[in-house]
Amino acid sequence: MADLAIGITAILSFWRELAFKAAAVCAASVFLLGDAVGHVRQMVIVGNFAPGNAGLPFYMDIVCPLLAIALVFVSKANANKRKRLPLNLP
Repeated sequence: MADLAIGITAILSFWRELAFKAAAVCAASVFLLGDAVGHVRQMVIVGNFAPGNAGLPFYMDIVCPLLAIALVFVSKANANKRKRLPLNLP
């Protein structure tokens, strides 16, 4: 159900302002980074290095949130630049 909620929030964020997008990224990042912690615990405590635990899902649980957070900061910086640009009207 959490995946469904995050997916619906992400779809809704297409039509919303940057603050809503940032909140959606925050929620998804907390979920995915928490998943990554669970993967690490499984690797350390149980020794579960199966491809579904220590492979691509683990790496994507780290890379995707970090990339999304970086993109929110880039979007915010670009939005601030656009506000400061003078209009060159003829």
